[in-house]
Amino acid sequence: MAPPPQQQQITLGQILRAQYTDPESWAANKVVLTAFGTFAAAVAAIAAFGDMLVPTF
Repeated sequence: MAPPPQQQQITLGQILRAQYTDPESWAANKVVLTAFGTFAAAVAAIAAFGDMLVPTF
């Protein structure tokens, strides 16, 4: 009887390296980073200038 195959350990570094070097993954990740950047900029803008959005009478 043959021994069971060894399971390969996959590390977080290997996953990130694969995401960074694969052109298809890079295109998808660029969209995600753009969306995150837009969201973060909107949160920062509302935090800084939110008082201007409230009308004062």
